[in-house]
Amino acid sequence: MQSGSNSKRITDKEKQKVYVFDIIEQIETEIKAMFSEREIRFEHAFDSELSVRVLPDLFEAALRTLIENAVKYNDNPPIVKIAAMHNVNTTQFTIEDNGIGIPRQQQKKLFRPYYTSDKKDGTGIGLYYAQSIVKAHGGNIIVTSQEGKGSVFTITIPL
Repeated sequence: MQSGSNSKRITDKEKQKVYVFDIIEQIETEIKAMFSEREIRFEHAFDSELSVRVLPDLFEAALRTLIENAVKYNDNPPIVKIAAMHNVNTTQFTIEDNGIGIPRQQQKKLFRPYYTSDKKDGTGIGLYYAQSIVKAHGGNIIVTSQEGKGSVFTITIPL
């Protein structure tokens, strides 16, 4: 938690080239082990050779939080769609799920530290931490969601 919240900005010198496929494959393996009783379907929309320059461990932690939440907050057999693509000056990641969705009034508070709508399991740290990591990479994270339909989290980081 410390490294994500204390990082004002990760410098280019600190960043390393990593392949998106490798990061996602590692996260999915861990998520399937964590939720072994669930029938999880992952769908991908990115080139297997797509790479990004990030601080690997931190960026993986941000993506893991979003992907884990997509499975955790889902009453259906989870379908998690993960997309990544380079745009002109940025790389954009989307994590879309078919979960329970997030009420509109809660969406504005999601990235606040210690805010949680999940009184039994949530600590309110995960999305705050993910946002801190993305911001440290010079990017941003947004959410769109509809109750009962699922959520889409979009991360944009500079190339």
